[in-house]
Amino acid sequence: MKNKLWLSAALIAATLSGTNAFAADKDGAYVNIGATMLNVDVDTGDATTQQLIGDSANFTFATGRIGYRIMDYIAIEGELGIGLGGESSDGVVRVQGIDVNTSVDLSIDTYYAAFARGIFPVSDDFDIFARIGYGATKLEGDITASAQGFSQSDSASQDVDDVLFGGGVQYNFSGNDGVRFDYTKFDEANVISIAYARRF
Repeated sequence: MKNKLWLSAALIAATLSGTNAFAADKDGAYVNIGATMLNVDVDTGDATTQQLIGDSANFTFATGRIGYRIMDYIAIEGELGIGLGGESSDGVVRVQGIDVNTSVDLSIDTYYAAFARGIFPVSDDFDIFARIGYGATKLEGDITASAQGFSQSDSASQDVDDVLFGGGVQYNFSGNDGVRFDYTKFDEANVISIAYARRF
């Protein structure tokens, strides 16, 4: 009887141990869906435009990520942002003694990037991470100016691709669900995002 009790206890302990190990196993695929704000320094090279929009511009995105956690400490992931809003400004600028009605629109339609992510699991529910990758986007600008019955429009675009790096934290509020916060440096831009995280 005593041996049977010890055997039962050993089986229960082994089962619990296996369950905990399975629960703590974070390897596998995951997705993130969230919102991102990108703040970038802007130098248009045009004094009129610069007076209206200032030295920086903000853009917002709906962001999706798909990734795979290879082991507890390493993951790879791809990221896509779809533009929701850019920077617009209307005003009157005085040029050579003439008041010019000016409208400026800056936008980023999409950005995309791929990362390697190094992870430090603080606990089963909380991770700190750093990541490095490569990404690309296109900044587009439209300007319309009118004065004394004349109007002129122009547009320009700039492709940006560069190494990205940053870090963040993730808190898992249930076994497979969590919330993630990221900060990323992309060329001259600061990128901040918050996302719902789902592990499979």
